[in-house]
Amino acid sequence: MDNDHSYARITQPFGDGNYDFQFGWPEALEWEAKYSRSLFGTFNRMHREGIYLIGDIKEIVRLALVGGGTKPVDALRLVERYVEKRPLTENMALSLMILEASFFGNDTPAVVPVDG
Repeated sequence: MDNDHSYARITQPFGDGNYDFQFGWPEALEWEAKYSRSLFGTFNRMHREGIYLIGDIKEIVRLALVGGGTKPVDALRLVERYVEKRPLTENMALSLMILEASFFGNDTPAVVPVDG
């Protein structure tokens, strides 16, 4: 499956730098297969009710790093360092921003190469 889901790509500060995060269809399907529950329901719970599961935060960030172009092993290392070893609430906003871009787009027009 093509992973050009630039509508869902955001760049945010994370840990030691700025990283691209992209939670497109492939990441959403992987997440739902792993957890056997609705991503829509999870987003609704996070956005409307302010209820976050710790595992959701971690996995949303990890999958979005991979979707954004980070090698899986590097994404895991970053999550271990900057999610698992940080206060629980520190990455709540990031995980919600990732899903907001996935559901509603990032409001950034896709870059179109210009010949010439």
